[in-house]
Amino acid sequence: MKPNVLTIAGFDPSGGAGIAADLRTFAVFKVWGVAVVTSITYQNTTGISGVNHLPPQVVLGQLEAIIGDISIDAVKLGMLGSEETISSISSFLQKHRLPHIVIDPVLKSSSGYPFLDEGGIKLLKEKLLPLAEVVTPNLAESSALSGVEVSTLHDMKEAARIIHGYGPSNVVITGGHLKQAATDLLYDGREYTRFDSPKIKIPPMHGIGCAYSSAIAAQLSRGVELKVAIQRTKDYILRSLQHPLKIGKGRRVLDYSIGPD
Repeated sequence: MKPNVLTIAGFDPSGGAGIAADLRTFAVFKVWGVAVVTSITYQNTTGISGVNHLPPQVVLGQLEAIIGDISIDAVKLGMLGSEETISSISSFLQKHRLPHIVIDPVLKSSSGYPFLDEGGIKLLKEKLLPLAEVVTPNLAESSALSGVEVSTLHDMKEAARIIHGYGPSNVVITGGHLKQAATDLLYDGREYTRFDSPKIKIPPMHGIGCAYSSAIAAQLSRGVELKVAIQRTKDYILRSLQHPLKIGKGRRVLDYSIGPD
C-alpha cells in the first residue's frame, strides 16, 4: 500500500501553491495525499487580493474526520492562518503523535502578501516548531524566525542554529535566492550539511516552497533518509524549474508532469 501523507495548508484556486501543489507533489513521489484546508485565498498567478481563514473548529473537524479513518505516515504543514488555528493544530498533533512532521513556515506569499502576523509567528515558534522533524524556511522566512538578516551562507548557519533552538529536529534553509549559488543548508543540531546546485535564470515563480517541503514529507513517509530526501528534492526542483509552466498572466508554476527521476 502507498503511504498516506497529510497536508495542512491554504487553498490557492490557481493551483500553483498550497494544497493543490502539495497534492500534486505527493502524486509525483507516489504517495497518497489527504488534505485539510486552513484558509481560502483569493489569488491567481498575478497576486493575492485577500484571504479567508477558516475557523479553528472547521480545521479540527477536517482533521478528526481524516484521523478517524486513515492512517497517516507523514504530515506537511504550510499556511496556517490564525493564532487560534495554530494552537488547535499543535494540540491535535501532540495528542495524536503523527509521524514525520515537516513544516514549511509560510509567512507571506511569493508576491509579498502577509499570511501570519507577529503573534502568529511567535506561536509558531513556541507551539509547532518543537513538534517538527524538519522545518524548511527560505531566506526571508529564516530571517523572520531567527532575527538574523540572512543573505549569505554564514548568515544561514547562524539562523539555522537559532531556529533549531526552538525545538525542531532538523532545519533546512533553502538558498534559492542566494546571489551566487542555490545552496540549501541542513542543520541537525550537531553538524551543517550543504546541498549545492547551480544557479539558473528563471522567471518569477510560484509554489516552489510548497513542492519542496511536500517532496521531503513524501519521501520521509517511505523511509528515505533525510539527506537523501533533500538531495532528491533539489534534483527534482531543479529539473522542474528548467521547464516552468505559464498558465496565466503572472508568475510561472512548476510542471508536475516531470517526475523525480
